[in-house]
Amino acid sequence: LDYAHNAGVVHRDIKPPNIMLCWTQAEDGIAATDFARQRPLAKILDFGIAKAQADVRTGGTRAGTFGYMPPEQFLGRRYDRRVDVFALGIMVYEMLTGELPFERSGAISPQARPKRIERFSSEVNLVLAKAVAWKAADRWASAGSFVEALARALEKESGEEVREQRSAARSAPTVAAGAT
Repeated sequence: LDYAHNAGVVHRDIKPPNIMLCWTQAEDGIAATDFARQRPLAKILDFGIAKAQADVRTGGTRAGTFGYMPPEQFLGRRYDRRVDVFALGIMVYEMLTGELPFERSGAISPQARPKRIERFSSEVNLVLAKAVAWKAADRWASAGSFVEALARALEKESGEEVREQRSAARSAPTVAAGAT
């Protein structure tokens, strides 16, 4: 997304069917079928309704997919690359929970807040909430900054889980072999 945005293009229809996962090319002699050692690479498809950022005006048709469309796009207001950040935030939320973060039409209400994901930390939830903020000015400035913040929050959370597991293992009672 940052590549498209830096080239002056806003996609306007980021959603799961428009993302294709590919596997990176093997660079160190890894067989092309050795998926365990390769990394997935997301590619964006269908730039059919994309617009040059300089051409994103108010009014006109509301092209996009309801549920992934931010308020300014749905309401026919002026928008920028942050419409794609919003849609990416919706997609990430959906990947983590299997559902959309807002009730039926909640995303177009200024009071809308995404449902909290209980199994994740407050930090992860705050990163996601910023991506899908009602006001574009309150969102991440770029898809890259959103992804970096989310990765940091998830890494921090997984590090805390590992520390908790180690602590629990150390404090768990041990049973000697053969003891009854």
